[in-house]
Amino acid sequence: MKILLFEDQEIHPDAIRMLMDRGFDIIRERSEKYDRNEIDAFFIRSYTNANSILLEQFPNLRFVLRAGVGLDNVDLQSCEKLNIRVFNSPGSNANAVSELVICQMILLLRDFSQQMSRLRDGKWRSRTFMGSEIKGKTVGLVGCGAVGRLVAEKLVAFGVNDMICFDPVLDQKSL
Repeated sequence: MKILLFEDQEIHPDAIRMLMDRGFDIIRERSEKYDRNEIDAFFIRSYTNANSILLEQFPNLRFVLRAGVGLDNVDLQSCEKLNIRVFNSPGSNANAVSELVICQMILLLRDFSQQMSRLRDGKWRSRTFMGSEIKGKTVGLVGCGAVGRLVAEKLVAFGVNDMICFDPVLDQKSL
């Protein structure tokens, strides 16, 4: 099976190596010549728009592999029409996103942007913008899927008192 690799700098080398070790022929879209009739699959990340114009140029394309969660850059209707199966990697970035969410929470609580602005102006920190700790707070989470659950798990370690969770998709039994 020949996989056309788009955005090779964006896809982890271990993922590429794993496919090659399993006998897949990886063709780098920008660095190699290839016959469009021999391509069985696309391996994309975020910047490749797998729309009908691109998909229709590869008559034997059977799979689109998306290294990421969202499928907003894949024309799912065209894939269905052309009998192309689409795979993504749900949850693959959940830990990284949960860490960024907590980072942002802490930065907001500490009035970080105000403090940085003062430092850029040559002034030392101000008691006015001291902020507060996350410990002992009640936190509201909107969205309790993979990211929300990891955020909640990490917040326990920070000593958050209570969490109020809402998710319009998940039912109460799954929370």
